Amino acid sequence: IAASLLGLALVRLGHHAEGLRFLEDAVRSSRELGIRAYLPAWGVNLAEGYLANGRHAEAQAAALEALALSQASGERAHEAGALALLGEVAAHGPRERAAEALERYGAAIELARQLGMRPLLAETLLGASRLQARIGNQEAAARHRAEADALLAAIDMRTFPDGRDADPDKTGSHLFVVRPSNTELYEFLSEEFSGARAIKVIFDRRQGGRRQRGPINGERDTPERRQAERRRIQIDEDLRNWGLAVAPSRD
Repeated sequence: IAASLLGLALVRLGHHAEGLRFLEDAVRSSRELGIRAYLPAWGVNLAEGYLANGRHAEAQAAALEALALSQASGERAHEAGALALLGEVAAHGPRERAAEALERYGAAIELARQLGMRPLLAETLLGASRLQARIGNQEAAARHRAEADALLAAIDMRTFPDGRDADPDKTGSHLFVVRPSNTELYEFLSEEFSGARAIKVIFDRRQGGRRQRGPINGERDTPERRQAERRRIQIDEDLRNWGLAVAPSRD
């Protein structure tokens, strides 16, 4: 479970190769242990990792397998996720696959509505909106986008930047900040990311685990400074709640 979720987070941060390694390990471990519960979900995550790495055929195969497994076991939420990912795979293909992508998106949207899966519904509507705009259906694109924006506002959620389209060589570096008391997590992450160029694992060395806030020494209170301050507050909150925070290295 942890490997698949960490892998997905890394992919969505733009660290595709590192994330894919965890995603493949999660599926392989589940199969070796004979654990089929949630395997469709890990398969959907793996498909997203393959798509981010440009391995479209493998993404298609993983998503189709996840769809078959979820339908066989009655895991309808994971079925919706697999349909949405199949839509993404087709949408990243040639223009001739646009109709297939819209069909997959439509099935995922319908099922997500039935199940009340608002985050997935919003993300799928955004995907459909991007595709509709790309093929020239601006009215449909605007309609999907408006519904997605309304959903995201209602659940106070921000969509993640689409790391599937990011250039891995241009992805910004990230810091994994670990609470000093959590030495086992620090050692694990340090070992796992020892070969990653764009990821650095550090302890939170600030005095008391917190940094003095607000302008000091006559510094101006600018929008950039306020944004940086909000990020620091989020880091503090994540460290308190989870013992781990992730931030762009420029922060």
